[in-house]
This record gives sequence, structure tokens and C-alpha cells, in this order.
Amino acid sequence: GGLAVIVVLHHVLKEQSSKRLMAARRDFQQIGQVMLEPLGAVWALFSERLRDMLGGNSSGSVGLAPAAGDDRTWKLSRYLDGCFQLLLCQGFAKLHETPHGPELLALVKDKVSLLLG
Repeated sequence: GGLAVIVVLHHVLKEQSSKRLMAARRDFQQIGQVMLEPLGAVWALFSERLRDMLGGNSSGSVGLAPAAGDDRTWKLSRYLDGCFQLLLCQGFAKLHETPHGPELLALVKDKVSLLLG
């Protein structure tokens, strides 16, 4: 289902981002501009749901809800993070000049904080 689609998308983005010719990089940047908004929305929604699945206890350490411990959940998280990272790192000539660039970087910071506790 959804995991398979994200895995394929990750492999395609990874392959396209590895191109070294300037024309291929410009092509990937065009892909990045088109894909960032829809993929960013899926990534943000999934990150929010993952945050809801992660629970804290009184000692301040992070505890996992049963659904959050599911291997498919973490695999989906990893591949979504990878897709989003590829787009943010190589999908733009200048990310800071995109309309939502700073907001996207703040979301990434929040996700890292969530995962590291």
C-alpha cells in the first residue's frame, strides 16, 4: 500500500538527486519545486501522527504506544524523512528563497527533537 509507494518514491528521488550534470540538477530542482508541497503535507501529517503516538511519562523519558513500535510505522517514517531530506537538500537552488523554506526547516528541527527525545 502506502509504504510501497513511498519506498518507490524514495528510490526515484535518490536516483535523480545523484545526477551530477548541471542539466540533471536543474531538472531535479524543478521536480523539487513541484513535489515539495504535496510531499511536505504528507510528511508533516505523518510526523504529527507519530508525535501523537509517542507518549511521555512522568520521568521525562519517551515511551512508545503499541502502534508507534510497529516496524512498518518506523520504516514509513524513515523513507518519508529520506524523501523530504532529498528534496530539501538538493531539490532547490536556494531553499531560503522559497515561500515556506524557513517553516520547513523548523518542521525538520521539530521532528529531530521528537525522535531524539
